[in-house]
Amino acid sequence: MGRKVIALMPLRTVTLPGNVAARIDVEEDMRPDRLASRDRKSLRDAFANHSVLLIRGATLDPAALLALTRILGEPEIHPVESIRLPVASPRAGGIRTFG
Repeated sequence: MGRKVIALMPLRTVTLPGNVAARIDVEEDMRPDRLASRDRKSLRDAFANHSVLLIRGATLDPAALLALTRILGEPEIHPVESIRLPVASPRAGGIRTFG
């Protein structure tokens, strides 16, 4: 049985003061691995136009946050180890750091 693709209502991007960040309001369960291709494109476009995205209403565990980040591009490991976010890595079968 294949994964069910969830199409969110059209993602509404609101530019925040200073034009650096944008807010995306999500009212539904946002499962990055099940987003429709148009929603993935909307997220990439919003990220290309703003340095910071605030996704309000989304409940993302560390693994889902990593999956969402991968929609925007390959994440880089933060050089300061003490502030990295621990993430469950399905490939590693355990916890690794991301940040």
